[in-house]
Amino acid sequence: METTKRKYGNKGESVAAEWLNAQGWHILFRNYTCKMGEIDLVVRKGDCLSFVEVKSRHNKRYGRPAEAVTLIKQQHIRRVAQYCLLREQYALQIDKNTDFRFDVCEVLDTPEGTQICYIENAF
Repeated sequence: METTKRKYGNKGESVAAEWLNAQGWHILFRNYTCKMGEIDLVVRKGDCLSFVEVKSRHNKRYGRPAEAVTLIKQQHIRRVAQYCLLREQYALQIDKNTDFRFDVCEVLDTPEGTQICYIENAF
């Protein structure tokens, strides 16, 4: 059974994926899952491959959404990314010119509307 929190997270990931598509990024994986864990989005634009953590909130009462990407979470995402790179080399079209980075996409869903803050090279 999907929890309300998970449904809200999925909605934020959908908003982020649509926004990234509009910016010219290609979604290679959504919710990439392996024995090491999960990465919300794996996207590519030209020679840049990005592992994206999406954080959704209703307000900033507990700080900015990106603040929830702690050092421990960053280390976890890096390990999953390493696994993904090894297992999915063909699908990711990795070559010597490929640049890698870790981004965070904040999705703030307020009564005034949805706001997106995209942080490149977040960690």
